[in-house]
Amino acid sequence: QAPETPALDHARTAALAEREAAHAAAAAAVQAPSFTALILDTAAWVLSPESFLPEADEPIGQFAARILSKQHRKLKRRGRAHDEAAPEVLHHVRIQAKKLRYAVEFFESLHPRKKQKRFLKRVKAVQDALGVVNDAAVAADHVAVLTQRLHAADVDPALVGEAAGLIRGWQLAKTVSERARFAGVWKDYTGLSRYWT
Repeated sequence: QAPETPALDHARTAALAEREAAHAAAAAAVQAPSFTALILDTAAWVLSPESFLPEADEPIGQFAARILSKQHRKLKRRGRAHDEAAPEVLHHVRIQAKKLRYAVEFFESLHPRKKQKRFLKRVKAVQDALGVVNDAAVAADHVAVLTQRLHAADVDPALVGEAAGLIRGWQLAKTVSERARFAGVWKDYTGLSRYWT
């Protein structure tokens, strides 16, 4: 809701420069010989006898239920104390939600679509709410980087301070609102029964 200001214009320009630098670094990493070696080593391992697990003889329905139950238990355990949890802890809850979501999607053909879809919707809601909290937490680190870039570009220190204040204010507001919303999202998730049993 903040009006456009020169401070935000400068911050936007600095952020775009940071993004371009990050894209260049990512492209260089993917083009490096070490990345090619990693891909080839992974493919060789997947095709090797060592990659086959003892669980390969287990019926798929039983295996899926075991994996889904394990990921579900881990998520419920990690998210139990979400009220007082630091952003770093909530980040791990979000990662666990992502693991459960991927498992649900991987085994989707084994279960009734309606119940699975409802469960998946709740898991995605957990992941999305915590994603916003994580984005706001990460924004704090980006503010420091942008501030350095703006100072290096000789931007008026008053504008640098204004931009940093606006971004930090957004970060705090988003964190407070999403954490409040997450309480309901979490209650909805934990109230669901497991559809795979």
